Amino acid sequence: FNFCNDPLSSVYMAAIKDRLYCEALDSPKRRRTQTVLFDIADNLLRLLAPILVHTADEAYSKLHKLPEGSDQSIHLTALPQSREKKPDTSWENVMDLRSTALKALENARSDDGISNPLDAGIIAVVDASTFTNVQPYLSELADLCGVSRFNLVSGDSTSITVDNLSEEPRCQRSWKRDGTVQEQPNGFCLSERDAAVVSNISLD
Repeated sequence: FNFCNDPLSSVYMAAIKDRLYCEALDSPKRRRTQTVLFDIADNLLRLLAPILVHTADEAYSKLHKLPEGSDQSIHLTALPQSREKKPDTSWENVMDLRSTALKALENARSDDGISNPLDAGIIAVVDASTFTNVQPYLSELADLCGVSRFNLVSGDSTSITVDNLSEEPRCQRSWKRDGTVQEQPNGFCLSERDAAVVSNISLD
């Protein structure tokens, strides 16, 4: 329950919404995320199978698209085995920075009237050591914080500035204000990413 409620729901699921909804169907980023979600669901169901016997078996059949009447059952599979993967040592710095940024964003909601996090951008100044550890994750930080953009700057100590982007154009597809949004030939106001995805969607 704690895993589903905290790291999975409040962190991971919140961070991946944009890539699932808005990235191209076959984009590596979206496909990797789908693989992770499948593995999480499969492992959770096998862990729950001894407790939620019928529900877990039914969900397992749906997840694996088993035909009705199939003799395959979750109760004939093994419990998940630990893969003994250790997290990147830099990840703690990333999550610490995220917590600090979210606190600043919460303050900005009351002080600057930012009601939607996607109307905000974050500028984070961090010390040199933290910058080195966090910089490889820069492309993920905006989604981790639920904002439109995230800038990382090396400095003497940590300070967070929240930019109110509500006056900048907003993408009609992703709702992001990432600085690349403009009116497209089809009349919609889209970011570069979303414009590229929409232009490649087949209507057949």
